[in-house]
Amino acid sequence: MPLTVFMIFYVPVGLQSLAKWLESLFSKSGKEGGTEKGTGQFWFYVLIITGLVVCVPKLVSPMRNDKKAYRVVSRWLEDNTARDDVIMVPDPRISFYAGREGIIEEYRKKVPRRVKYIVKLYDGGNNQILPLPPGKSTSETYSLGFTYHGEELRFVIYEIQG
Repeated sequence: MPLTVFMIFYVPVGLQSLAKWLESLFSKSGKEGGTEKGTGQFWFYVLIITGLVVCVPKLVSPMRNDKKAYRVVSRWLEDNTARDDVIMVPDPRISFYAGREGIIEEYRKKVPRRVKYIVKLYDGGNNQILPLPPGKSTSETYSLGFTYHGEELRFVIYEIQG
């Protein structure tokens, strides 16, 4: 992260270089062998305005429903689980926002013994819970439904018992 802060100062330099290249590409005086080359200021402003047009709507738009659902599920986990509980999640953002250790479900063939909760996203695809360790069972503890791009989705949190 600290390097990113320093690298941001090179963005205008890169934009200016790109602007000069665009001017040499599209300038009539450059193609006809003119002796005076421009600074690319017009293209620099075109690039800045294009960047603002692309980025500002995303910046001012409200958070999407799926992101709100991730936050709500994470908040529930934060409020209702112990700090040292391990959670199996479909997306690492959930355990990050909850402040809990998370194991990503995608890379596993079965649920590890140390997992105390499983968060499952039901989306019409593979909706089965991974095989549990011997002597363990699950009970549904929390459920949250939401709509994303017209599709009904549901987060379910299971507590592992036994």
